Amino acid sequence: MSSSNPQHKLHVMFFPFMAYGHMIPTLDMAKLLSSRGAKSTIITTPLNSKILKKPIDVFKNLNPNLDIDIEIFDFPCVELGLPEGCENVDFFTSNTNVDGNYMAFKFFISTSFFKDQLEVLLKKTRPNCLIADMFFPWATEAAEKSHVPRLVFHGTGYFSLCAGYCIKVHKPQNKVALSCEPFVIPELPGDIVITQEQIIDGDNESEMGKFMIDVRESELKSSGVVVNSFYELEPDYADFYKRFVAKRAWHIGPLSVINRGFEEKAERGKKASIDEAECLKWLDSKKQDSVVYISFGSVACFKNKQLREIALGLESSGTSFIWVVRENTDDKDEWLEEGFEERVKERGMIIRGWAPQVLILEHQATGGFVTHCGWNSLLEGVAAGLPMVTWPIGAEQFYNEKLVTQVLRTGVSVGATKHVKAMEDDIISREKVEKAVREVLVGVEAEERRKRAKKLAEMAKAAVEEGGSSFNDLNSFIKDNSHKLHVMFFPIMAHGHMIPTLDMAKLFSSRGAKSTILTTPLNAKILQKPIDTFKNLNPSLQIEIQILDFPCVQLGLPEGCENADFFTLTNNSDDRRAMISKFFLATRFFKDQLENLLEIRRPDCLIADMFFPWATEAAEKFHVPRLVFHGTGYFSLCASYCIRVHNPQKRVATSSEPFVIPDLPGNIVITQGQILDRGEDTEMGKFMTEVLESEAKSSGVVVNSFYELEPDYADFYKSSVAKRAWHIGPLSVHNRGFEEKAERGKKASIDEAECLKWLDSKKPDSVVYISFGSVANIKNEQLIEIAAGLEASDTSFIWVVRKNGDNTGDKEEWLPEGFEERVKGRGMIIRGWAPQVLILDHQATGVFVTHCGWNSLLEGVAAGLPMVTWPVGAEQFYNEILVTQVLRTGVSVGSNKHAIMGDFISRENVEKAVKEVLAGEEAEEMRSRAKKLAEMAKAAVEEGGSSFNDLSSFIEEFSS
Repeated sequence: MSSSNPQHKLHVMFFPFMAYGHMIPTLDMAKLLSSRGAKSTIITTPLNSKILKKPIDVFKNLNPNLDIDIEIFDFPCVELGLPEGCENVDFFTSNTNVDGNYMAFKFFISTSFFKDQLEVLLKKTRPNCLIADMFFPWATEAAEKSHVPRLVFHGTGYFSLCAGYCIKVHKPQNKVALSCEPFVIPELPGDIVITQEQIIDGDNESEMGKFMIDVRESELKSSGVVVNSFYELEPDYADFYKRFVAKRAWHIGPLSVINRGFEEKAERGKKASIDEAECLKWLDSKKQDSVVYISFGSVACFKNKQLREIALGLESSGTSFIWVVRENTDDKDEWLEEGFEERVKERGMIIRGWAPQVLILEHQATGGFVTHCGWNSLLEGVAAGLPMVTWPIGAEQFYNEKLVTQVLRTGVSVGATKHVKAMEDDIISREKVEKAVREVLVGVEAEERRKRAKKLAEMAKAAVEEGGSSFNDLNSFIKDNSHKLHVMFFPIMAHGHMIPTLDMAKLFSSRGAKSTILTTPLNAKILQKPIDTFKNLNPSLQIEIQILDFPCVQLGLPEGCENADFFTLTNNSDDRRAMISKFFLATRFFKDQLENLLEIRRPDCLIADMFFPWATEAAEKFHVPRLVFHGTGYFSLCASYCIRVHNPQKRVATSSEPFVIPDLPGNIVITQGQILDRGEDTEMGKFMTEVLESEAKSSGVVVNSFYELEPDYADFYKSSVAKRAWHIGPLSVHNRGFEEKAERGKKASIDEAECLKWLDSKKPDSVVYISFGSVANIKNEQLIEIAAGLEASDTSFIWVVRKNGDNTGDKEEWLPEGFEERVKGRGMIIRGWAPQVLILDHQATGVFVTHCGWNSLLEGVAAGLPMVTWPVGAEQFYNEILVTQVLRTGVSVGSNKHAIMGDFISRENVEKAVKEVLAGEEAEEMRSRAKKLAEMAKAAVEEGGSSFNDLSSFIEEFSS
């Protein structure tokens, strides 16, 4: 499986620590990702790039269409206090003239010099992810600045990572009397026995100890871990690691098997110190499984005394061998007993320097591997099907030995009991060397070990083939880290816009996109709870909040005025209008912040509220498509367009004279008093002109609607009004469970469960639900009429009354005396915020008295409810006409003008409308049509539905 989208090829950046044991598997990993369709970039220094270039050239010659390259970073050694040319660990581990311990620490610390260069590169290239070595703890923070996921590569397997974790957590080494006293590693599967001398127990107070703390903390903040292993090798430890240690991990090994041909295998690491063909020719002359291969990796240095013991042990064993001895600056072979090479001439080969290890291990003549248990060597031995003599030297190698000897049972220990640095004059004797070599090659147990080793080799090869465990985990990695459509959402700070925007962000996230919602600190608190609920239900989906600053007082607004809810609490209409105008204009303060964010994050598109006209220009600067979200449907958008173009309201004598809206399908009748006319010369009128101009320059419109609800108007809008539009609603239906529905908007002013329990006591379709949305302020006189009308109707009801400047006190002047007592049992008043979708969806709810705000109207449609329409302002009269004249699923209460003009509805009208929708002559027909629309609404969002398909088109277009 390759990266899915050619325009968005997965780009993985690799940054290995400058040591062969880290660079070699990283190169293999880069080749593997490249072979699966990704673009691979390896970051390294000038001298190390020369080491990597040859094998990369070989790979590219064999695979000319694959994408892999090197990015060179500056590493001024001398300026950093290192010797000239010290760009690789090999420099100080093979140079006896330097203090290795001091140089190692200095080298590790100096790599932080790369941080600034990495930040610049990530900002410029924006890879899908960065796989950086564990020894680069600063890489997590650097990647985070450009919102690039940083993955950690340790270069070891699950077993040692789990063992290290358990020892770090439980500190069992502190509970033994002697450093050589064995103990079982707590919690680690398999009752693994080890000693204090064999573990890595760094001093947290030392400089290197503090550095390793940084390493661990950095890993915790990273996006996961990539492991060079395969599941079948260490299943219990893979499971343990993913469950207890790392949040996310992918095993994609053994990486060495990506090298298939002679040339690729020969070019791994440094240039071999022997002619590879001659080496293989020598092996060809030996019997199958007869040769022991001895190598202690690219870092370990033995003292001469130990080398002599190895030589004599090999000689005494009588076996054929290839022994790799690392080069150092001392040319004299003082470690070699005189005449040794002559005596073993026919059966022994010494390679001084670098060996073509994989070629040797895979040769049929090789029958055993004496290894230091470095993870690369161990995995290469496993892939070659070889039993091993384990001789750990340092780092995590004693853990790896335990895996081989205690878990896999494919090797025998030579008898090393502590790290080489701690051994001082202690050595492994020639007798132990001879015994271990013989034991691994010959005998009944040797055959059993060999069988287990061969079986593991088969598993290793199967793991990387199609359908294998590592192949599949790599598929998951590619899928998880491939380009995801990143949509940024920016709603105006009002519940009527924030709620559908959150639903929209959740919808996009559920379809595989990454969703980012921009908002202010106080509004973030409102959104966080439902987002947390969604993420708990869908832990793999990506949705987040980005907080922008909104200094209210500095902008001339009251402290805490971050939401339209703030100024709708006042009943003084003049104050409210002034505050609304100031609030809308103050949102321009976001523009610079938005531009900075778009420059850093580079989302695929920005869906910004209609009331942010400056967002189009901000997005255009960074070539990010800006889509407009109005928060209403096609009908009202088309109606307002036709009125704006033709101005029919200017051709009538009175504000109450009805007229047909020109051009609009359906011969729709309206009056001047019902349309929204802010006046072009007012401050708000000029602002709305900007809104329209901004929309004309945008990349299109996203509509919370579904085609079957308003097909003529969807067609008209797309052909005559907006260049491009996608309908993806109704958005509210994506909240499936109780918790999601309950948490939409503010915290309910009633216990949701109690409310539903009350509804459970009522007959189906018997309850009237009355709510006027999150903005409308109804005067006390009108509230009294509503109360009286509901009482006279003799129906069960739930009535939501918003708290405002008039009704926040203890004395409720809007409520007729004794009202609640008289309607007790059949009426419920919710003072504040109601769990609306839960109520509308309940089978007892039969009618919805609504202000015709688009969110409420759509929620009523999705619930299959007939409606009593009572528009209050904004585009709500258009929405009423859709319900009453087009869909014919509701009746009007009789409101003829915007609430701010003082329209008044009598109790008789309230009673009449409620009764008409519940039990009138046309009630059943209305209910039948409403139920049918609810079925269409649900079908629209399911796979193959009109909204599902329009969303698919949107995702496809903006992903490419």
